[in-house]
Amino acid sequence: MPTYHELVILLDAYGVLSCDYTPYAELWELAKQRPWWQEFDLDDVRCVRLEDYASRKIEYQLGQIPALLHTEAYARTTIAQQCPSLVAKRVAFLTRQQERLTTQPLLEFHALIHESVLGHGVDRAQLAKLVECAQLPNVTIQIVSERPVSVGLTSSVCVLSFDDHDEPDCVFTESVIGLQESHVPGQTRKIKHLLGNVARRATNPEQSLAMIRAMLT
Repeated sequence: MPTYHELVILLDAYGVLSCDYTPYAELWELAKQRPWWQEFDLDDVRCVRLEDYASRKIEYQLGQIPALLHTEAYARTTIAQQCPSLVAKRVAFLTRQQERLTTQPLLEFHALIHESVLGHGVDRAQLAKLVECAQLPNVTIQIVSERPVSVGLTSSVCVLSFDDHDEPDCVFTESVIGLQESHVPGQTRKIKHLLGNVARRATNPEQSLAMIRAMLT
């Protein structure tokens, strides 16, 4: 990365007037800032790194509540099953990740949660968290009742989309060999089409919210 002095030399070489330096200097300052996720020194943050720049995310979950909607207690239990030595660090990481739902620029998040997930270790606090999040203007929650094979998806998957039209959609899915990622247009289009079908066949957002509220009574 160039020093500020080197930046000025480059701008001058490209004929940029000194009165027009400000936007370039602001970008230079931003580039110096360390991404927040680096503070946690965790392995494989590919999805969260891209999520931080994404404008939209649609996620289909078969195994657990989507991370963006976790309570701290639910997160601790889930993380402890996988990485018991990293619970505190990963919970802090998740708390920071969830700020995308409430801090500008807001992430538009569409969660498709299989109904079986709601019966696996989901306490009242987590249900209340879902109700709270479902009322955010940028969050949509739908409950999926059909068997995974009937909707063409047999694993949890998410798609990230960006306002920058030069930035391709990205798909992430968990497999037995870990997190898999694809930016291939044909693959991302196929997954988006399948997720669209799931959303159309799922319980609508209003009825999904009513279902969750009923579980609280």
